[in-house]
Amino acid sequence: MNCPICNFSEVSEAATNCPACQSDLEIFAHLADARKQHLFQKRSVAVLAVLLVIAAVGWGATQFFDVAKNKNLQADTTAGNATIAWLIKEKENDRLKAEITSFKNEIKTLNEVLSVAKKSSSEGTHLSTASGTITHLVKEGESLWKIAEKYYKDGWQYKRISDDNGITDPQNIRAGMELKINN
Repeated sequence: MNCPICNFSEVSEAATNCPACQSDLEIFAHLADARKQHLFQKRSVAVLAVLLVIAAVGWGATQFFDVAKNKNLQADTTAGNATIAWLIKEKENDRLKAEITSFKNEIKTLNEVLSVAKKSSSEGTHLSTASGTITHLVKEGESLWKIAEKYYKDGWQYKRISDDNGITDPQNIRAGMELKINN
C-alpha cells in the first residue's frame, strides 16, 4: 500500500502510521471500509429492485392466468380474491419501498461521512479517533491565530495551541510543522 500523503510505497496494510512521514493512516482504513459498505448497499438495492420487478411480473402473470382459468366463477368471487391478492402484494410492495428508502438513507449518510473524510485528508488534517486530537499540517502563510480560528472559532485560542505544542514563540511557526489540536 502507498501512503496517500507522501506516496511512500512500503507501508504494510496493518500499519496505522506511515513510517516515512508519520501520517495517521486510520482514516484511510475507515474510508476503505466505508467504500466496501457503500458497494454492498448498492448491490443490495440493485438486488431488491430486481426482486421487485420479478415480483411485479409474477403478480401480473398470476393475475392474467387466474382470470383466464376462472372465467366460469362468479364475478364477485374473482374480484374478491383479486382484491385480497392485490392487498397482500401492495403491503409487500410498501415494505420493500420502505427498505429501499432505508438503504438510500444509509448510502447518503455514508457518502456524507466519506465527503468529510476526503475533505479532512485533502486539507492536511488528520483525525485521530484514539487520542481525541487532530494533527494539523501548517501551510505557507498560516499563523497560530488563523489555525485557532479554524478549529476553535476563536483566534485568541492561539495560546492554547502554542502551549499544547511547546511553541515558545507563537510568531515563529513554519510550513510543514505538525501541530496537535486538542478537542
